[in-house]
Amino acid sequence: MWEKQTEDQITFLIAVYGALTGTIALGWDFVKWRFSEARLVVRVMTNMLYHDGTRTHDKRRLAIVVQNRGGKPTTLTLLGAESYHSLWHRLLRKPSSAFIITRPETGQPIPYTLEVGHEWTGMVIQTEEMESKVGRRLYILVYSSNRTKPIRCHVKKRAPTALVGRA
Repeated sequence: MWEKQTEDQITFLIAVYGALTGTIALGWDFVKWRFSEARLVVRVMTNMLYHDGTRTHDKRRLAIVVQNRGGKPTTLTLLGAESYHSLWHRLLRKPSSAFIITRPETGQPIPYTLEVGHEWTGMVIQTEEMESKVGRRLYILVYSSNRTKPIRCHVKKRAPTALVGRA
């Protein structure tokens, strides 16, 4: 009925179809696995003024915001910071100074369980030492229970804003 060559072509097309669908399914499983874990996004804002409801405090602060955009909750375990002398030291991960932020100003103390879709916010007083390194090679480190290495966020310089009263 069919020639041998036609049967071989049909078998080849079925094999190619099976290979493609299998590869796509494997890739999709990888994407689902990758995004099902806790995925933390860290932002750091400099030169923030703190207003407690009655007055504005004079000292400028670093505001640290951590969002969980993944599929599982995680626990924020520690905050830290590192600074580097040069880009070469940064590439080699040889910090010139490193410190731990033990008590950030926040209503959510560390350790803190960060649920899916939620965020944690903390503030740290911006010291002169930190201010001299902002915009160059200062990094905030966020340690969490789902990772062995910290998440590093480069602290970028932002011009201080004046607080303007409204009449």
